[in-house]
Amino acid sequence: MKKISLLASVSILSALLVFLFPISAQDQIGPVVKKLSRSNNFDIPPDTDADAAKLIKEGDDLLEQRKERPKEWKELTEGALKVLKKALPKAPKVAALRFFLCLAYQGVEKDDSALKEIEEGLKLNPDFYELQVEKADIMVRKEKYDEALKLCDQAIEKGPNYTYAYEAKANLMMKQKKFKDALELCKKVRSMEHEEYVENGLKELLPVLENEVKGPDWAQTFKAEGDNYIITTDDSQGYADRILKCAEAVYKAYTKVFPKRSSGKKEDKFPIMIFSRAEGYHRYGGPVGSGGFFNPQLGKVVFIKIDKPDQESNFLFHELFHQFLSKYVDDPPYWFNEGHADFFGGFHYNEKENQLECQPNPMRFQPIQQIVRQNAQAPLSTFLQMDRQEYYDRRRIDINYAQGWSFVYFLWRFQDGKYCNYVKEYFNLIKSKKKYSLKELYQKVFARDIATLEAEWRAFVLRGCR
Repeated sequence: MKKISLLASVSILSALLVFLFPISAQDQIGPVVKKLSRSNNFDIPPDTDADAAKLIKEGDDLLEQRKERPKEWKELTEGALKVLKKALPKAPKVAALRFFLCLAYQGVEKDDSALKEIEEGLKLNPDFYELQVEKADIMVRKEKYDEALKLCDQAIEKGPNYTYAYEAKANLMMKQKKFKDALELCKKVRSMEHEEYVENGLKELLPVLENEVKGPDWAQTFKAEGDNYIITTDDSQGYADRILKCAEAVYKAYTKVFPKRSSGKKEDKFPIMIFSRAEGYHRYGGPVGSGGFFNPQLGKVVFIKIDKPDQESNFLFHELFHQFLSKYVDDPPYWFNEGHADFFGGFHYNEKENQLECQPNPMRFQPIQQIVRQNAQAPLSTFLQMDRQEYYDRRRIDINYAQGWSFVYFLWRFQDGKYCNYVKEYFNLIKSKKKYSLKELYQKVFARDIATLEAEWRAFVLRGCR
């Protein structure tokens, strides 16, 4: 069960840099936040084989450790799956074992195997509502929304204090653009006892949902709609039309680099909301100190109008790439996501010709040269495996962003695209159904040539990125 999917952080832009703001334990809201106790559904029958009971506990512990050691998610999940499978022949009638197995199978992207364990567990204990929530999560991923909703409602009826049932239903409501229903469910969770990571996510998600439901307090709304984007603003119709023209132009650039996604169904158009003044943006819920954000739950880019055209296009092309990539990948590697957002952010829009020209990003070009001269960058072997906390570490975020842009620019532009196939190979892996760890992605694509890549990238930067 991917509990963080609903409560993921919002990407914030401040001074044209994206920052992710962690929530401290001192900032908690609502009722007591604690480790939730489990229901009787998790009781191990006293006559269970002692060795099997020990293995079940070991598998459970490994799954729990994933919260504290996310970089080892895959290894811990595979370890849990191994010991839980050992327990199964000796404890086939323990429903809790089926729950832990279904978690482990989901962790290695084997939803069909997880479903088999869920069905076996529900045969053993039809009131195991926690299993129903897991099944609902899988049904959402399979886009079987009616079945998922029925399962959530059944779980809430059987376990009215199980906060994850409300979270799963809220996630479903957001996927169906039923934001008012999602908001009410999140408020319900807020009023209940819940775990700290849920609390932290609610602090970010609730204001976004509240303002999405309420809408902006505009006296007049101007709208422009194209093939791929819908622009709404309180500025003017001319401004809405101009932003739409820029957005549609950069979309063509994205799809030249990354093949246009084909899901077999009509895709929703990307929403962009622009406030003419900072006051309105902040009343809507835009964080203080930020100039805009992309919210992955809403799929929406929101920002304040920028009067300087070059800065405006830099920001717009950057954030729209995050929005574009979210259609392909739920949780892309950070260097890839931010590096490509800055790569496109550097494009120059020729309004007269209505086309884009690839240029070095002016925000990153000079800083990366100084960083490399001072040898302050991370080794590529480390950089390409950075997790969220490492990439957005405030002590190094400027360095990481500059390094991300320069490495992506190098892969696409060095010697007329000598290394562009590395990007294509990496992209195909991250958008595949199989979930690879950052370490696996690095080893499969870059590890074999990392010394050569490091040397050529450094020389490329010091030559002025040419």
